Formats: sequence, C-alpha cells, structure tokens
Amino acid sequence: MTDHIELLTSTVARHFPNARVEDDQVELGFGDVRIGCQIGKTAGGGELHSAALYFHLQSDKLSRSTVFASISGYGASAEAAIIEGACHWCCSFGPVLQASLGSDPPAVDHVDLDEVPD
Repeated sequence: MTDHIELLTSTVARHFPNARVEDDQVELGFGDVRIGCQIGKTAGGGELHSAALYFHLQSDKLSRSTVFASISGYGASAEAAIIEGACHWCCSFGPVLQASLGSDPPAVDHVDLDEVPD
C-alpha cells in the first residue's frame, strides 16, 4: 500500500509546479495548502479496477479545520485507477484552489455562454 500512497502523492504533486511531497502530504506551493492523501480501498480484477481516493485539505486561508474531499478512479489496474482518479481531481479542483488561494490565478479556459449553441 505504501507504493500506492507514493503513486498518489507524486501524481497530485505533478499537477502543481511548486509542490513538495513529504510522506503522505503534498504541499502545493501556494496559499499554505497541504493535502493529506489516503487510499480507502482498491478493488477489481480482470479489465476494471477501482480506487477510492481521499484528500484532507488544510490551509490557514481555508479554515482551521481540515476539508475532506474524495474521488474514485477507474482503470486497467489499481495503479491506473489511482492515477486516473488523482488526475481528475487535480484537474477539476486545482484551478479552483489556485484561483482562490494562490497569488497568481491560473490560466483557465473561458466560455462565453452567449456563444454556446442551444
């Protein structure tokens, strides 16, 4: 399981340019944001595996308590499921964390709702 935690933390860290990993924690490199990473359960066999990924976010800018978030990942192996889930979570919430807690907002795509077809 330690290898899976290392895979999870390194995958999370790759999404943030200034991130540092220490044990099961990822310091994102902005806003004093730290994410504790856990894997709840991996399951499956054959062609589909799943991984329940748990994140415990902390920052003085968020609150004094820990914010819990989770996601499930799916893939051809437990490792693929961990990577897929971590990537989806980081790509979904990373820009939100950066925009709200970072000093430089990330470049994000803008959609003009007037140009979206009905």
